[in-house]
Amino acid sequence: MYIVGSRNNLFHGTMTAAGTLTNEIDLADYAAFGLMSDSNLVLGTLSFQGSPYSDNETDADKTPFYRDILDASGAVVSIGPVSGAIAIKSDVIVQILGGFRYVKIKMTPAQTNGVAFFIPA
Repeated sequence: MYIVGSRNNLFHGTMTAAGTLTNEIDLADYAAFGLMSDSNLVLGTLSFQGSPYSDNETDADKTPFYRDILDASGAVVSIGPVSGAIAIKSDVIVQILGGFRYVKIKMTPAQTNGVAFFIPA
């Protein structure tokens, strides 16, 4: 459904060359509706981290603590193997990232080139 005057938000995270973790992505009060990447992904597995607090938090009581996002059995939630440009449908991403404001995307192995990720919300 399209609502006149409505526009999706697009959140962006980057992983540097030789990196395995994106910068912090602040989803604010939005729900993630998918995950896309540019075409630079080297074959590997995606996983995710979440934190209730930002890397930029200055309050000592709100130190960020990113933890791997786990499923109900305690296993790390992962998607893969993936490579090249990807687009992952919304129900998968909503299930993984739902409830987290601050997230980071992990990739194993380290990426040869920098990678850009996009989360429409």
